[in-house]
Amino acid sequence: MRNKVHNYLFHQIEQIKKLDLVFFLCFVVGAYAIRLLYLFQIKDNPFFIPRSLDPLFYHSWAISLSQGNWIGDDIFQGMPLYAYFLALVYKLLGVDLFAARAIQMVFAACTCGLIYLTGSCTMNRLCGLIASLCAILYKPFIFYDGMIIGTSITIFLYTLNLFVAARFIRSFSWWLAVLWGILTGIAALSRPGIMLFPIVTTLVYILRKDHFSRSIMLKRFVVVILFMFAVVSVATLRNYMISGQYVTLTAHSGLNYFIGNNKEATGKFHAPAGVGRQSNKMYENSRAIAQKELGRDLTPAEVSAYWKHKANQFILYHPVQFMLLLGKKIYLFWQGGEVADFRNIEFFKRFSALMRAKLLSFYLIVPWAIIGMILSLFLNRYIPLLHCFLWSYFATLLMYFINSRYRLAVLSVLLLFAAYGVVATFKCLKKNIKIFSLLMIGIAGLYAILGFNMEKPNLADDYNELASWYMTDQHDYDKAIALYHQALRLDPNNQYVYFNLGKAYFSLNRIDEALEQFGKALELNKKDFESMNFYGILLSKKGMHDRAIDFFERAISLQPDYYIALNNMAAVYRLMGDEQNALKTWNRSLTVNPDQPDIRSKLYLK
Repeated sequence: MRNKVHNYLFHQIEQIKKLDLVFFLCFVVGAYAIRLLYLFQIKDNPFFIPRSLDPLFYHSWAISLSQGNWIGDDIFQGMPLYAYFLALVYKLLGVDLFAARAIQMVFAACTCGLIYLTGSCTMNRLCGLIASLCAILYKPFIFYDGMIIGTSITIFLYTLNLFVAARFIRSFSWWLAVLWGILTGIAALSRPGIMLFPIVTTLVYILRKDHFSRSIMLKRFVVVILFMFAVVSVATLRNYMISGQYVTLTAHSGLNYFIGNNKEATGKFHAPAGVGRQSNKMYENSRAIAQKELGRDLTPAEVSAYWKHKANQFILYHPVQFMLLLGKKIYLFWQGGEVADFRNIEFFKRFSALMRAKLLSFYLIVPWAIIGMILSLFLNRYIPLLHCFLWSYFATLLMYFINSRYRLAVLSVLLLFAAYGVVATFKCLKKNIKIFSLLMIGIAGLYAILGFNMEKPNLADDYNELASWYMTDQHDYDKAIALYHQALRLDPNNQYVYFNLGKAYFSLNRIDEALEQFGKALELNKKDFESMNFYGILLSKKGMHDRAIDFFERAISLQPDYYIALNNMAAVYRLMGDEQNALKTWNRSLTVNPDQPDIRSKLYLK
């Protein structure tokens, strides 16, 4: 009899495992089919080839790596994992952007399956099913899965990390401790916010009364944390070997910290004056500003420390403003709109039927997630793990700034809580209509609160980027100018649009119109050294050489390494017949950038 019972139970366990595997594979295949359809819809759009900001940064970095420069020449300027992933794809398949997206979409599809497995492990199978279906149809997931950006890989690694952590909490086994630690370290190479997760989980579970002894749990958690730091230390060691400086992951963390915490901060990404928005230029510009301020050359670690110090000074001496800023960030995270930072979902409706479809959004999910968090708080010993994951990452995000793709890292957990909220609420419909009514009133209230002053899509940057494509790739200046003006109608205070519109008029030799646009860019940002450079060129074309020299000098004073302005100033000196100052200025330019054979030839001729 005992053997029959044992065999029956064993058979049931095996059936459950098989059923979970079937669901997992179905969700993965379904998710991949939808994402592949989206990929075919967007493959011919102007943004498919990375042209600016983070996509261009990672694309260029990956090309450099794939060409044999696997170690690199400097401290990491961005999170390295995605760059190496792309580089491996490029090495194996060539620089194929369609293939790179198709491969990263495999990981994105696996995320949907992992959400089901995590839900089954921490809540129940029904919650896992609902959450996974929501993930498959969640529009921001699909949108970012098609970007040359590390978001989909980050979400996959974070979700896998959570699933392994849930399995670990069941048994506190040594091998799962090692695996969780290694996975956390790998995920941190994609986005470091996850490093707080095992530390917070350790504190929570050590304080809880559980059937495992505290000493056993503590030993296992120590293993997790040690292996996490062991993996991260690989990047630290590589940075030290390259530069002789101890930089844990990247040299841009101090600047990002300042962007999120300063007098002009909005809670979203807002580049400081003079730094710019292009990822490949931001570090150079931020370093030049720091060096000018401190009056000496700085290492990457010192540049990061400079910006961190400025942010800490703001927090220390403006506590009220900082607390108000913190409140803005909290609301930006939980409000229902999407906080775009380089591309906008709404803009992609022109390229994809899926983006036009009524798919799931954060606004639809988040009220149910909040209800689910409350109702499931004391459900079982695995729910605290989900809270540890959510709130530890949320705390790290508040240190910097909020945008949609950073928020996506915890959507796996929010979808699970939302699924539980739906299940629990509608169970009350059968059992207790009063509680059901109260819950529905609460959900309606949350929709009202999180929809109030909800972030609206600002498409100005997208029109700006599209206009630049028409100008540089299609040489259709009329179309570009029309799109720049459309961008300005949406955002009349966008200095980058004025700058690009000025460049368009400059290319057409429409001098007065170009001067007007660069002038407006300078009104909005008095430290815009690139606009000053163009303004100087235009003034020289009008014969106003002295004023042109003044603008070049101002640009160089803001950016001492800006050798382009030095070359232009030297050319104006020559036009003025001041050969001595022309040669002197070209020599200054060569000191900044010796790799200028055309400038050397000018000097050799004289």
